[in-house]
Amino acid sequence: MILEVKRFSADFEAKYGYCLDFMPHAVSALVSESQKSGQTIQEICVNKFHNFEVGLNKINQNTGQTVFKVGKLAIDSPEEELINWVARSSHIASFYEK
Repeated sequence: MILEVKRFSADFEAKYGYCLDFMPHAVSALVSESQKSGQTIQEICVNKFHNFEVGLNKINQNTGQTVFKVGKLAIDSPEEELINWVARSSHIASFYEK
């Protein structure tokens, strides 16, 4: 199942240009969710990260960041975590505008 996470990450990077680097707790959470739900890792990830491109584009515009560490919070509440990432990047960008 870990290979499925790596495959999703590689496919995401090839499609959008952003690397999702899944941390060990995130991988464990995905594996657990897959076992409980009967869904594949691919299905779960596609569902959780289907709209990440827009937020990651904004972060990239703000900071130039292209690699994103995905922790358990991003698995449990992906949209909320993405909103937090975008807000942090906007805060960082505001320092450079001055």
